[in-house]
Amino acid sequence: MNFVRLARVRFLAIALLLWASVVVARLAELQLAEGSRYRARAQRQQERRIEVSPLRGSIFDRAGRPLAVSVEVSSVYAIPDDVKDAEATARALARHLAVPEATLLARLRQKKGFVWIARKIDRAAATALKKAKLPGIHLVGETKRSYPKGSLAAAVLGYVGLDDKGLGGLEHSYDEVIRGKPGEIVALTDARRSTYGEAEVANGRPPQEGASLVVSIDSGIQFAAEQALSEVVAESQAKSGVVILLDPADGSVLAMATAPGFDPNDYGRYPADGRRNRAIADAHEPGSTFKIVTGAVALQNGVVTLDETIDTGDGTIRVGNVVISEHDRKRYGALTLAGVIEHSSNVGIIRVGLRLGPQRLWAGATALGVGRATGIDLPGENSGIFRRPERWSMLSNATISMGQEVSLTPLQLTRVAAAIANGGKLVRPRLVRRIAHPDLDSDHPRWLGAIGFCVLIVASSAIEALRFWKSSAALPLGPGGAIGESLASLFARGLGDNGATLLLVAAFLGGFSLFSGMSWLRLMERIGGALEGTVAYLRRKREEREASAQRISTSERPVLLG
Repeated sequence: MNFVRLARVRFLAIALLLWASVVVARLAELQLAEGSRYRARAQRQQERRIEVSPLRGSIFDRAGRPLAVSVEVSSVYAIPDDVKDAEATARALARHLAVPEATLLARLRQKKGFVWIARKIDRAAATALKKAKLPGIHLVGETKRSYPKGSLAAAVLGYVGLDDKGLGGLEHSYDEVIRGKPGEIVALTDARRSTYGEAEVANGRPPQEGASLVVSIDSGIQFAAEQALSEVVAESQAKSGVVILLDPADGSVLAMATAPGFDPNDYGRYPADGRRNRAIADAHEPGSTFKIVTGAVALQNGVVTLDETIDTGDGTIRVGNVVISEHDRKRYGALTLAGVIEHSSNVGIIRVGLRLGPQRLWAGATALGVGRATGIDLPGENSGIFRRPERWSMLSNATISMGQEVSLTPLQLTRVAAAIANGGKLVRPRLVRRIAHPDLDSDHPRWLGAIGFCVLIVASSAIEALRFWKSSAALPLGPGGAIGESLASLFARGLGDNGATLLLVAAFLGGFSLFSGMSWLRLMERIGGALEGTVAYLRRKREEREASAQRISTSERPVLLG
């Protein structure tokens, strides 16, 4: 009986031991083999990461005056589970935010662990909410785009949406460059995915500033252009207008004004048509302004000279079955090409265009950029309309010569004028002169500077070692190897013959201190120790060499017998 009972106890003990072994093995597998994977999974389940808008780089005019900057603002979010009284909280929020109380109440009652209440509020509202200390309501820092000069060059600069993406102008073209990298805040969640605790940027990732742009626009010239354009548009009762100032030498845009304009600080109040950059988006028949194209192409092909006179007759010309006359039926008689342009003679320029013929007129105008986008660094550029000669009618040669049946944007026409002004060079209009990265002093990577300094120190050190080896003068050493006296004496005596090399060494020391973050004194102490050891070794070798030479000299001295 006792034997049976003992067998049962043993069997139970073995079973428990096996079971415990399985449990321990499983625990070891979970904790050791797969511990990191489960910890990462648990962290993902317990944390909720919320993206924070990045710090966009600024935009400056050619003189360094700010045109677009990012300012710090606050955004309001709520943790609904922590809100004690949703109705009272909604009423309190509505007093400070431009959001209806009903909308706020609906957001506070959402079955979410996190909900945005208002994005990028003004400073006064943020201060008031901080003082209110509403349960479940928190503020987080973000950035908001600001345009300190208001509507100045708005069509060129563009504007930025609530999600900090560029929606027009340079803000859109260079969005990837100036947007920066978004940050994130971390909120802890429980098993029901409800958020608890206050999210802090320190637990997440701070936003990184993007690169800044330096543009060719001059704020003063831009302001004068916009003022003059507004006056002319008002006087002529026109619907819109454009002014472009382009440097014909290199294509730099000094001013690009459009009317009507808009304020990018509050772009939502303006219709989409009012935010369009008409300088590059709107293409029109150039009319008589196109006559400079026909005249330039004619001179280039030698079908007319500057001294030649062109007979405009009685102010009319027949092309096929169509009679084309001068404006207001004026009669100019015989004109040179300059006179044709000066008086804007339709008859004179048609005669020149007919001499060219369709193929040469089309090829020459295309070479001046007609019918092609200029390639300016702005979005939404219109390439205009310029059909190939195969699609021209019998009348097209004449009408295109005086600027009809062809469409150009104001910028394309300005580019043509610039090519004529600079002697025939077709420039590419450009706005951005330089991209300045926040972590670099220049457009070159910092490690290039470090490599340059290293090359200087290696070369200069080698030169100094060779010169020292050949030198017969002893170098002074400070007491106990004190770097203050040692290096001071070395530099003082070396600046005479080895000044250039020592200055390179000094430049390296300054650069290495800058890049390594080590203080100048600490760096000098370390280098002093190395220099003292090197100098002592070289001096010892020199003394041994001199002693050896002296022994040889003594052994070879003749002996005098008395």
